[in-house]
Amino acid sequence: MAGSLLRFENVRVVLGESNVQVRSAARGALASQGFRNIIDAGSFAPLSEAVSSNAVDLIVCDVNLLGGDPFILFSKIRHREVGNNPFLLIIVTMESPTVEAVQRVFSSGADDLLVKPLSPRQLMQRIEALAKARKPFVVTHDYIGPDRRKEARPGEGAPAPLIDVPNPLNCKVFGNMDSARLQVLVDKASDQINEHKMERHSAQISWLVERIEPVLRKGGSAELTGNLNRLLHVAEDLGRRLKGTRFAHVGELANSLVGLATRLRDTAKSPDPTDIDLLPKMALAVRRAFDPEAGGADVALEITETVGSGTGKKQPPASPS
Repeated sequence: MAGSLLRFENVRVVLGESNVQVRSAARGALASQGFRNIIDAGSFAPLSEAVSSNAVDLIVCDVNLLGGDPFILFSKIRHREVGNNPFLLIIVTMESPTVEAVQRVFSSGADDLLVKPLSPRQLMQRIEALAKARKPFVVTHDYIGPDRRKEARPGEGAPAPLIDVPNPLNCKVFGNMDSARLQVLVDKASDQINEHKMERHSAQISWLVERIEPVLRKGGSAELTGNLNRLLHVAEDLGRRLKGTRFAHVGELANSLVGLATRLRDTAKSPDPTDIDLLPKMALAVRRAFDPEAGGADVALEITETVGSGTGKKQPPASPS
């Protein structure tokens, strides 16, 4: 049970559970340990609303919550597409832990997994363990969350560094930090993760282009459309993440890559040879933009020339970072 130094009255927890009896039992177990701010989420909507309104520090949620897909929400939390804290603690519960289900849980960026039926003691032990320490985060081309991977996946480039992130549960349980200070740390860690994500995107773009270019020249394949769609998605997300960062000058290049990927996808059966030639040049320019060894002025010039080649006209010089 809860240790004497752990105080849970200020922890905001959401219980996502469609079964009324199970939810009531979990609520009682938490209340007996000092939790006072508990939101019942018998369906997806209250859970989503709590996250969107920044009213939660800890989520305990079943995989089969009615009315929505919690895995999509968890991934959006980690990518800071919803709410203002991508570092909420997330405990997922399930009855039948198949290999596929467990993989979905951890691919969504959840912190922990509990198998039903839930034991109050087991639930509190997991919460206490997360309050005292959480895994560092890792960023790959398709994942942000606790580090639990044994090896890199294709297209990730160099091994991803580990990032220590804020623990809102720790701050609330031990009372060692106010909300304003916590948000400052959250914003700082979010910026760091965003830069890692952009660098991972640049590696993924190079990896995809290496597979797309020769296939375009040979006349296409079943995998071509999927790779082009993936390239388009990565380029769009890169453009979104660049705004307001020290790499903002790469935004025009990202937008040009979105246009190029769209054209190639739409003309995959008979692509313009000029577009095919431009593809690896854009990928290289993106990769160099995030290379700490590359000179800022040289990269800015390369971006300007590459974008000019893609639009048919020269662009004004970009300011070096």
